[in-house]
Parts: sequence; structure tokens; C-alpha cells
Amino acid sequence: MPNFHKISAHRSACLALYKALLKHTKHLPFSKAIKNHAHIAITKGFRKGRTIQGLTNIRAALKSTYETETLFRHAATGHPTHTGELLQQLHSHRALKHTQKALSTAPSRPPPTFPPPTPPTTRLKRLKRLAAQTDPVARERWQHHAAIHRRGIPNLGSSSAFPVFRRPGRGQSAAMDMTIKRKIIKRQQRMDLAEVLEEHVVVGREEDAFDRLLRAEVGFEEGDDGGAMFGREADAAWKEVKARMWTAEERAVALTRRFEEIIEREKRRKEEAVREYKRAKRQRLRREKRESEAKEGGKVKGKP
Repeated sequence: MPNFHKISAHRSACLALYKALLKHTKHLPFSKAIKNHAHIAITKGFRKGRTIQGLTNIRAALKSTYETETLFRHAATGHPTHTGELLQQLHSHRALKHTQKALSTAPSRPPPTFPPPTPPTTRLKRLKRLAAQTDPVARERWQHHAAIHRRGIPNLGSSSAFPVFRRPGRGQSAAMDMTIKRKIIKRQQRMDLAEVLEEHVVVGREEDAFDRLLRAEVGFEEGDDGGAMFGREADAAWKEVKARMWTAEERAVALTRRFEEIIEREKRRKEEAVREYKRAKRQRLRREKRESEAKEGGKVKGKP
């Protein structure tokens, strides 16, 4: 049974009411279907009351259950007033459950209708490009837009591992983020390994010196250093790690120079496009000025 509260009195009262209600349900003067419905309603009600919290709510629930148990007890004895009242409540509860079930299984609302999509921008760009081939004003505007506003100059970012080439208006991809993270981890691992190997070189040289003294005491020749190899092996490993770090730095420097060349080339292209736009604009303004002056001169000559 559900536990209304930690207090044992409430738990005992809840169990007693539950057993009494089920006992009275068997002796109700109703049909088997109504009895089954009452049994299911009692079980679900007590199961739902498992989540009740607070003394006020618990006492209110127990009071309501006491009243229901009294009604069931009198109806089980055949009392006409209580029997009719209980039957009416059971019919109301059954009708309410049917209504809730019908609402839950009702078809959902139709999906919302959205306005038709706008025409793609690529078509507008194509129309502007076609207009620029015939109209000189549209041509200048198109060149100005393509030279200045379409794409900015890329910049060079940096991380702790290698340079990063970024274009304005474009976010960094997840693959690039993972590559940067992997490069940073590898660089840190090499630095840690180099520090450990530096300590091993010092310790290995001391071990080699001690080994030489020991072999000299035993009686080996001075040129025989067959056992003094710890320092040399540690030094070779340290040099290999340093060479890999230096190779990675050289690769990063070469990549930086390549990115700088691309940025400079983009800057020159943009400056040339801006100069071309300004030159075409000056020519257009001069041409329009000459045409307007010619029209005004013709009007003056035509006057009597």
C-alpha cells in the first residue's frame, strides 16, 4: 500500500481504509461491472495518493477517504439513500474517465501552414550579374559589391601548436577544433617527455661515471666502455624528441609564411578592385558631366 507519511498512525489508517473499502465493494448491491469499476477506482486513487506531502494535505486526504468509507459501508448494508448516492457518484466517475480517454485519443490539430518560401538569393545574384553585362551603372555597382562587400580579407590566428587561417564570416569547423586540440596535446606530451629525459641524461651520466670507476677497479681497460651506455641512450632519446619538436616548429613557420602570402595576395586583389571601381566611377561622372554640358549648350544655341 502507499505510504502517505512517515508517521505510523497515518500509515496504519491508510491500510485500514484501503482494506475496508475493498471489503465493502464485494458486498455492494450492484452489478459485477460496477463493482469492478469501483475496485479499480479505489486502487488507482490510493496509488495516486502515494505522492501526497505535508500534514495538512495528508489529513484532508484521510478525512475524504473516511467519508467515502462511510458511504461504502452504508451502501453495502443496503441503505437506500446511501446506495443511490454511491451509484450516482460511480456513474459520474465513469463518465468522467470516458471523457478524459476520448480527449486523450482525439486526433491532434492539423500542422500549421507556413507561407511559401522566398526565392533563393542565387537567382537574384544571377539577375544582377546579367544586368551588369549591359547596364554600366549596374556594372559599377556589381564590381563595387564584389570587390568590397562580398568577402573580407582573411586573418591569421594563432594557437599554442600552429597557426590558424580564418576568413571573416566563417566559423571554425569541428574538425579543425579537434585537430588543434590533438596538436596541443601532442606538443605538451613532447615537452613533458623532454623534461623527463633531461633528468635521465644527468642521472645516466652519473651512472656511466660510476660504472667506469667500477670497471677500472675490477681491471678492465680504459677504452672499454661496454657497460657505460645509460647516459648515451638517454641523450640520444632526448635529441630525438628535440628534433621532432624542432621539425614541428619549422612546419608551423612554413605554414605561417604560406598563410601570410595568401593574405597579402587577397589584400592586393581587393585594393586593385577598389581602384578599378573608383576609376570607373570617375570616368562615368566625367562622361555624365560632358553629356549634361552638351545638352545645355544645345538648348542655349536653339533659343531665338
